[in-house]
Amino acid sequence: MTYSKIERSFWETDEARELTPEEKYFWMYLQTNANVNTLGCYAFRMRKAVDETGYNKDTLEKLLDIMIQRGMILYDAATREVFLLHWGKTNWNRQTATLRAIKADLKEIRSEMIKFKINTQLEKSGIFTKEGENDKVSEENDKAENAEIAEKTANKGNNREQSGTNGNNQGGEGEGEGEGEKKKEKEKRSKCVFTPPTLEEVQAYCKERGNRIDPQYFLDYYTSTGWMRGKVKLKDWKAAVRTWERQDAKWQGQTDDRQQGASAPGAAAAAKNKALINRRDLAGG
Repeated sequence: MTYSKIERSFWETDEARELTPEEKYFWMYLQTNANVNTLGCYAFRMRKAVDETGYNKDTLEKLLDIMIQRGMILYDAATREVFLLHWGKTNWNRQTATLRAIKADLKEIRSEMIKFKINTQLEKSGIFTKEGENDKVSEENDKAENAEIAEKTANKGNNREQSGTNGNNQGGEGEGEGEGEKKKEKEKRSKCVFTPPTLEEVQAYCKERGNRIDPQYFLDYYTSTGWMRGKVKLKDWKAAVRTWERQDAKWQGQTDDRQQGASAPGAAAAAKNKALINRRDLAGG
């Protein structure tokens, strides 16, 4: 059986309070119907939705428009595909099974507008760096961290050998004590427990760096992954900010060019997507 992850805190948000009972019901349907996949983008079957919700076609079309206007979904009337804009926050991760499912779902998308938005969110979250490709930047960082751990382990062994030599050397007692202090200091640093930053700390650092990273999204993303990058526990959140910063700079030109195109859907979908044109950029999810 397949499950959808939905935040319980949704009911306490201003967004939920502004929805009518009918709109809340429809929003839950969009997140839990049988067509929902790992990507959060699927073909919206109008006839099936009529049967499952009990609403007629006109009511469903009005509800779709409301979800679009509230910035909760993207809908391409030409391909009849819907994308849940906040889906990735709770349902995307970098587990092997999830990545495979995401890549498979991406191949099924026909709407170029929706495909662009999804790829932008995947790039922003650090899951993919470009369409259909695993995050090579993160893999390289994982390898670098593993190499660093191996190097520290080797150094620790060398320090133990040196400490034993100094302990046996009667004339080098002072030198042995110095090495012992260095060893203790290194062990203290290695035992330091990573402390996640606060939103204020991330905001302050992003402001200091002058980047375009969304501090709240950064904090939410790593909180959802347990402050893991791949299979490695994050050691320096500031380094992660700088990694996102490099990715953002790398894709900024391409993203800006595509965003302009994404805000003007084709003529066949213009009537249904008109509400999207003036909405804020939701690339961060």
